[in-house]
Amino acid sequence: MERVFSPIQKLDDVLLTLVSSDILYVFHNSTQLHEHLLKRHGDNIKKITELELISILNKLEKDGYVETSIYINPVFPEAAKTILYKITFEGEYFTLYQNGYEGLDYQKNVENIRLEKVEAFQSKLALFVAIGTVGLLIWEVIKYFVFEHHWYFHHF
Repeated sequence: MERVFSPIQKLDDVLLTLVSSDILYVFHNSTQLHEHLLKRHGDNIKKITELELISILNKLEKDGYVETSIYINPVFPEAAKTILYKITFEGEYFTLYQNGYEGLDYQKNVENIRLEKVEAFQSKLALFVAIGTVGLLIWEVIKYFVFEHHWYFHHF
């Protein structure tokens, strides 16, 4: 059975591919783009289809991790346009030092666990305060009727 890769894993694989090559010169044709990446970084890109690759690159550009520019050959302007995909500094930092999109998920999980612990502590603290308040109320009632007014002596 073939392993299924999550969209987050695919985003990270493309980011790692872009980090490992300074600039990718890619033709506008998605087939050429995919073939070019397969030749250079086959292991990471094999599990990504051509259409997914274009979508992933668009997402990475939208998130600010990839820059694209269109190059038109001045000698042959009618020839196919070449799209240059370049990793940004932010994209490189995000990939190498924050562990990419999977790192974001990990950070969210760590934050969620921390918040759950804080909420559990707060609920225990609230219970402790409530029990203490009831205990203090009972003590004040006993103190008022028993010690100050000698209530228990009048009824016997």
